[in-house]
Amino acid sequence: KVGSMVDCKNKISEHREELSSTLCVVMKKQTEHLNAINQLSAAIKCRPSDIGLAGIKDMQAITYQYCTLRHVAPNRVLNASNQLRRNNMDIKVVRGVDWVLNRGELEGNRFEILVQDLHQLELRDKQMKESEPNLSIEIRRRPCHKSFLEECVSRVQRGGFVNFYGEQRVGNAGDSADIGVRSFDIGRAMLQKKWTEAVNLIMIGRSLTGKGGEFVEGPERRLVRSTWKESGGDPIKALKVFPRDANSMPRERAVLQGLKRYKDPLAALQCLQFSVRTFWINAYQSYIWNLVATERIQRHGMKPILGDLYWPQGESSESKKNVKVITDDPSMIDIRQIVLPLPGSNVQYPTNDIGDIYGDLLKKDDIVFEKGAVAE
Repeated sequence: KVGSMVDCKNKISEHREELSSTLCVVMKKQTEHLNAINQLSAAIKCRPSDIGLAGIKDMQAITYQYCTLRHVAPNRVLNASNQLRRNNMDIKVVRGVDWVLNRGELEGNRFEILVQDLHQLELRDKQMKESEPNLSIEIRRRPCHKSFLEECVSRVQRGGFVNFYGEQRVGNAGDSADIGVRSFDIGRAMLQKKWTEAVNLIMIGRSLTGKGGEFVEGPERRLVRSTWKESGGDPIKALKVFPRDANSMPRERAVLQGLKRYKDPLAALQCLQFSVRTFWINAYQSYIWNLVATERIQRHGMKPILGDLYWPQGESSESKKNVKVITDDPSMIDIRQIVLPLPGSNVQYPTNDIGDIYGDLLKKDDIVFEKGAVAE
């Protein structure tokens, strides 16, 4: 297989006139994924749908990832590089290719992480007065010695860790009254077909961090959100106070313009890029996955059980058809082979009590995954 891949690449190099896409490496720093797509689209003068990416990179980092640009010549990419550098981004051409990257087509990530100001936390029962019977925990910080850190790293190396979806996909943990709207809140409303609520959640946004009520957005954005709220959801009034920067709040702008034009919340949501709409849906799916994974560990620990789904050793993980159900002797399966699916319309769930958790959570939110249920 390796030899055939090399031959294919050589053949591509010999017939560049037949190549339909340009493979590039994109760098971004402190830039949100969706904003990065908009920046690329504007600089290269292509449609967002022509940009192929395998996954979403963190905002709070300096990240590099491959991308494909459909029907974009390399010289257009080179011309866009200077504009992107002014916006904490850059792009380099790798070569021409006859394929495009799609979401999920990645083999892994490599991280270089700098961890600073480490402390070892010590939890103690806090001494309470007789008039205050509730139990309280006191957290004390101690210096983090090298031996303690090495033991923590060794524990991860031995037992691994559960690869939960993080805050950038799902949203911050905590009460929505403190944190504000999370990505999965919007996705849940869309899956419930509550179009007006979904639009309202997009416009409310994430106002607070939950850390003492600090604002996460500047005054211009907060003015848009407060105008929307105080006007009872009037798109015309909200658009009048929008920031002058055309790249500011692109999703909110598109929704409001759609609402102004069509007077219909569903039509307004359909004015958003497909990737934006599915991002919120994926956020809800990831939220459910996190809840199920947590419950799986609490109930059964880190050992495989009957009814779990797993990848057979030595088989490719590219197709869901390879997933098997443990029907005999779970001890023959390694915990690293166990998988949990994202909820969806055509999904194989575990056949044990963990599979029931999916149904319970979706029923609680009044959500049924059906093909074509969400307007796309």
